[in-house]
Amino acid sequence: MAGAAAVSLLVACGGGRTPGPIATPGRFAYFPRLKVGSTITDGAVQLIYHGTRNPVIDEVRDANTTDGFELIGAMVAGPRRKWGVNEMVHGYPPTQAGFGPITDAVGAVIPAGDVGVELLLGLKIVKGGYQVRQSVDIDYHIGTDEYTIRAPVSVINCPSGYSFKKCSSLFSADNW
Repeated sequence: MAGAAAVSLLVACGGGRTPGPIATPGRFAYFPRLKVGSTITDGAVQLIYHGTRNPVIDEVRDANTTDGFELIGAMVAGPRRKWGVNEMVHGYPPTQAGFGPITDAVGAVIPAGDVGVELLLGLKIVKGGYQVRQSVDIDYHIGTDEYTIRAPVSVINCPSGYSFKKCSSLFSADNW
C-alpha cells in the first residue's frame, strides 16, 4: 500500500480523549498466512500531521484483537524512509534499509509535513486458526493537550485450511 493517502476522518476512542489533528489512513485490511510463533512487522499505519507544535507518541496498543496476536513492539520510521508505507514484512524488528532510521514509537515526535511517520508494529502469532487484529490505538500529546486516535488497519491471519475468499467473507461479515 505504498503512498497511502491520509484522510482527516478520524474515530474518537476511549477515556474522553479526542482524536486531535493527526490524520491516519482509511480502513484497510490484509490477509497473510502465518504460522504460530512467527513474527511480522505491520507497517500499514502512516501518521500525518500539519501544524506548528509537534505531537509526541505516548502509547500504542492493539484494539479489537482476538487472542491469536500479541503486540511485541512499536517503532516508527521517519520521513526520510524510502517507502511511503510498507504494509508487512516478516520478522520484527524490521531490518530492511528502506525504512531508514527507526526509533521506538513511545516518545517519538511526529514532524509536520506531507510524509509523516510510518508506525511499525511488531506482531507475534500466538494462536492458530482464523485470527483478527482490527485496529490500533495511539495516544499522543501536543503540549499539554492529550489525544487518542484509532487507526483501522486490520491484519487477518488466514489459516491454511481456509481459502482467502472464506477469510475475506468472514472478516467482511463481522467487521466492515
